[in-house]
Amino acid sequence: MGRVSRRGALLAALAAAGDVHGDGATALSAPERKSRPRDSVDPRLLVVGSGRLGGLVLQQLISGPTPPRLALAGRDRAAMEAIARSAEASASITGRYIEIQTIEADLLDAGSIAEALRRFRPTLIFNSTTLQTPSSLLGALPPALRSRIYDVGVGFAPWASFQLPLLHNLMCAARAECPAALVVNAAFPDGTNAALARRGLAPAVGIGNIHVLHAFMVKACARMLDCPEGDLQLTLVAHHVHAYHWPRAEAADAPCSLNLLRNGRDVSETIERSALVAATARATQRPSGDASQYIVAASAAAVLSALTSGRPRLMHLPGPLGLEGGYPVSVSQREVALALPGSVSRSEARELMLQAQRFDGIDSIDDRGDIRLTEAAREVLRSVLGIEAAAVTFENALEFGAEFRAKLAELGTKAHRGA
Repeated sequence: MGRVSRRGALLAALAAAGDVHGDGATALSAPERKSRPRDSVDPRLLVVGSGRLGGLVLQQLISGPTPPRLALAGRDRAAMEAIARSAEASASITGRYIEIQTIEADLLDAGSIAEALRRFRPTLIFNSTTLQTPSSLLGALPPALRSRIYDVGVGFAPWASFQLPLLHNLMCAARAECPAALVVNAAFPDGTNAALARRGLAPAVGIGNIHVLHAFMVKACARMLDCPEGDLQLTLVAHHVHAYHWPRAEAADAPCSLNLLRNGRDVSETIERSALVAATARATQRPSGDASQYIVAASAAAVLSALTSGRPRLMHLPGPLGLEGGYPVSVSQREVALALPGSVSRSEARELMLQAQRFDGIDSIDDRGDIRLTEAAREVLRSVLGIEAAAVTFENALEFGAEFRAKLAELGTKAHRGA
């Protein structure tokens, strides 16, 4: 990797950081079947991150039937106050009177987030933070160059450098200050949850990705079979790579598991994979960039609401219990359990996701939680950006991310000048 001092990397990360959002068969920190059972208590939800996603999630939560006690933590006091007071006013308009506590905290400062947890004592935490979103950097690049950097086989793995430092500090603080609290992660949960699991710090579950893909695929299957969506029951094991590329009619051969019932009858064999990917692309009208956050926020609000209610809900979510990729799960009051169909075992489903993650630039996640890059990802980093790196690790993430961001910004500037 090119030379970037750790002090320079940290300063660059601090300057650019925004609260914007979101291997090994025995490496899981959580019990195999479900999250730890907990005594019934009044839910207290802390949303971490005062960016667009955190604000949208709060707006959706206050419109629910019984919002939990809410708090918002972030670096930007003005942004937090604007989000919280707007949400309170929105609730008042509909006859609900709630108060949202705001707490200044910086996830790059482990002591800062620990203090925020001590003050609020949450039972549920939602992480919506990242140091960098892809759209803000890739949007300045020509389409051909943008697709090469984010191509099949290169994918999202390098971007984990913008998420691991923040999520690691949050999970360490949560384990120390409120060990019974469940953490829901929006920042690349297909990969980061598994990396944290190697260190005994796995969030309970993620949001988005397979959750959103599943909704689009049900629409696609209904159109292919010419039947109402309500007639179908789709059970899916899929990775972030599917959620990103299938709506673009790409990566049709990335491994997954799909079971489709129509009025209780298995019709999986009637759906051909490439045709389904094409149909999913046609059924998907998902906006890109900031506009896509409305869909991600809907996923987050649904998961958080299920975790604060007593009624189990079947969902498809990424990173449950420290696993790679996404799975069908049962979500109920402060519990997450796998809900795989009888046709696929846990070990079979996980093996599919270990294969699928290579399409997203992840060769493996080792026992230290290091995200080892595929040769395809390494070659693009080397040839396009001049970065030599074999892995994104907890130790090099800030430095790697600072160099990755700088090189992409430099490419964007050159492309703009040459236009």
